[in-house]
Amino acid sequence: MVLVSTDSFYKPLSPEESQRAFRNEFDFDAPAAWDWDLMVEKLSDLKEGRKVEIPKYSFVKHSRLDETRTVYGANVIILEVLRLLNLTDWRAT
Repeated sequence: MVLVSTDSFYKPLSPEESQRAFRNEFDFDAPAAWDWDLMVEKLSDLKEGRKVEIPKYSFVKHSRLDETRTVYGANVIILEVLRLLNLTDWRAT
């Protein structure tokens, strides 16, 4: 079993978005805040039993870290999503 958090897949912020994040004005709950393509790619690879590098995100720095977390494919993959019901229409954004 492997646990993957959606927090790992926040998109890198532009300089303007980063400034808003440091002022607590950036909406990290919006579906557009996530890198869905990367998340699907990594989850698909895990499903196929491949080893993947999962990004690490720092809420202190409001950016992805250079460091990653190595995760190996498993029979059970749990995707932790705090606001799942908010994401029901994520492809529309």
